[in-house]
Amino acid sequence: MDIVYPLGRQSLWQNQEIKFSLRSLEKHLKIKTDKVFIFGKKPDFFNEKVIEVPIEDSLGHKYFNVARKIGAILTNKEISDNFLYMNDDFFLLKDYEEIPYYYSKNLKWWIDNYPKYKGKYWKQIKEVYKYFPDGKFFEIHFPIIFNKQKAYRIYQKYNLSKVAVMLRSYYCNEYINEIEIKRYNDNKVYNHDEFVNKRGGSFISLTNVVATMPDVKNFLKSRFSKRSKYEK
Repeated sequence: MDIVYPLGRQSLWQNQEIKFSLRSLEKHLKIKTDKVFIFGKKPDFFNEKVIEVPIEDSLGHKYFNVARKIGAILTNKEISDNFLYMNDDFFLLKDYEEIPYYYSKNLKWWIDNYPKYKGKYWKQIKEVYKYFPDGKFFEIHFPIIFNKQKAYRIYQKYNLSKVAVMLRSYYCNEYINEIEIKRYNDNKVYNHDEFVNKRGGSFISLTNVVATMPDVKNFLKSRFSKRSKYEK
């Protein structure tokens, strides 16, 4: 099974996040993996084991850039049929023998309890809810295994070529059996206090700003000090 990262230009730490993300997979993921693909610009510190698929970010909204990359991923013939979809700010903090499908409450709860400012993201949750009124919210900042053919059918069926931020929720509500899913509160970190509280969990995800904080950098460097096989 291949590992796939879409990589944009948003890093404030010279793309060090993806280096430690891959180190965390090598340390804690107990599933056999094969190739690593980066859709975007491959950082110079990676070796030939990481395959670059060049895609430039446009000047448009980040949702459009992500949707373009997902479309390219799902139509790429070199990627394994089942693949692990990652982001550069995902870090495993314990061993995983398998990758569960995590969800956080149901879609209706998120619509009713979303923060006061209800912008693009909230509107996309409402769009998923339109098709899955009893569905769950799967937008957890955690690795996910997609089947390429099934995910592409979702991409086309729900017209996600412009905004694909809810691909997880469409995919899991349509294809994933109840026995395969687990409830889990998201471990996305938005400030330093959240980092202190969540760094003891089984995984963590960081914003670009949090990743630049000195003790966060030190945490990653200490936790994942061993260079991965993907680095020069």
